[in-house]
Amino acid sequence: MAVQVEILTEDFTGLISQSEYEEFLRFDGTDQDNVLPFMVVSAIKMAEHFCNASFGNKTIKYQNDSVIAGLKYWLPFPKINSITSVKLNGVALSEGADYVIGGLENKYLIFISGGTGFNHDIFEVEYSAGYLTPADVNGGIKEGILGILSENFEHRQDSIDGSVHILPRNSRVKLQPYKNPQFT
Repeated sequence: MAVQVEILTEDFTGLISQSEYEEFLRFDGTDQDNVLPFMVVSAIKMAEHFCNASFGNKTIKYQNDSVIAGLKYWLPFPKINSITSVKLNGVALSEGADYVIGGLENKYLIFISGGTGFNHDIFEVEYSAGYLTPADVNGGIKEGILGILSENFEHRQDSIDGSVHILPRNSRVKLQPYKNPQFT
């Protein structure tokens, strides 16, 4: 089973303001301010991947090449706001007749019929996820993201002794309560 996820659009406007990250970093206004916006987005995405969550406002396309009626297919990066379309082998499906949607913010699809489970059946779901207003993200999440940003800002060079994929311990502790399970 191959699963693919494509982020079609994303907006982090207002999630962490320039004044918030500059104050957190004790930024002195040097020429490094050109890289900070990119580093903020990188820190947000690291936190999202750790939590399997969307903290910005996104449109996502999820594709899976294994369709078996009756199984739950969880959509990644909740909270899921709305499902725009569901297709099987390029043909639009109808909610209620071909599939049902379950779950609260973590949504899943159950196909009522169709699909053999072999690699020639491909279903595709396009949906909206995250916070409609990113500024509404919980303060604990923001603090976790700022901790990642701070670590990356202070240690911008590659590390020989450690992994660049490990989040700072303080950020992991702050983000852990917001971590969603990852289903396949």
